Amino acid sequence: MPGVEIWAKRLELLKEAIPSIAKAAFLGMREGWEGSFGQVLQDAGGRLGISLISMLPETGTPSEIERVFAAMAELRPDAVLVSG
Repeated sequence: MPGVEIWAKRLELLKEAIPSIAKAAFLGMREGWEGSFGQVLQDAGGRLGISLISMLPETGTPSEIERVFAAMAELRPDAVLVSG
């Protein structure tokens, strides 16, 4: 079972696949972003020169999900990392 380090590896693989990536969005729940794997991901982003944007829906309602996707479209990240 992979630990929280898997998030850093995912970001490293994304950087290998898209070397020009400068900004990525994290789509997931607040607990993940503010927890240990969020910190690992933010640390990896700093090392790789990738600015991370948290896109955290407050609820799972369709209108909240639509709000998050609209906000993400305005910010125009180069990639999106989706939490399970």
